[in-house]
Amino acid sequence: MKISLNLIFLRKVAEYNKGNRFNYPYPNETFWNYSEIEKTLLLKYLKISKDIRKIEYCYKTNEFNPKYFVIDYPAYNFRYNNHRFFEVSESDEENIVKEFSINKFVRHKDGGTTIITVTDDNKVQHNFFSSKSLFENVLTAKFDEIELIEATDTEKEQLIEMIDLNVI
Repeated sequence: MKISLNLIFLRKVAEYNKGNRFNYPYPNETFWNYSEIEKTLLLKYLKISKDIRKIEYCYKTNEFNPKYFVIDYPAYNFRYNNHRFFEVSESDEENIVKEFSINKFVRHKDGGTTIITVTDDNKVQHNFFSSKSLFENVLTAKFDEIELIEATDTEKEQLIEMIDLNVI
């Protein structure tokens, strides 16, 4: 595919002559900055890492030994199909981290109501529901009709270490 040199934006910027109020291309065309623009167009850029992630949701059950639910996504590549869903629980002084596969991710346009359908290792489907209203600071979350509460900042830091997330 060949691109006409007249359509390259950076070339148009380089040709712009501030002394020429109406920027007529001829005969007042200037060639300042062409060498810098040519160098810029030939540069190869580093890709942004997909390993750096952000936590979207972090909830726990309201029990003595709670189960934690962590949902994260790449910090620089937000899409609904690249989220991950983790369940963290404690058993006999050992932390068990399970990653569920996300089947369906639905976010409504009301300000954040989210429904995520996941499947565990035994092929059992579960539903995660989080609601946030535009008009009130009401925040409710459920996992299979079990009420969830938001995890504290200290718990979030511990979960990040347990799951080994690279979070910004």
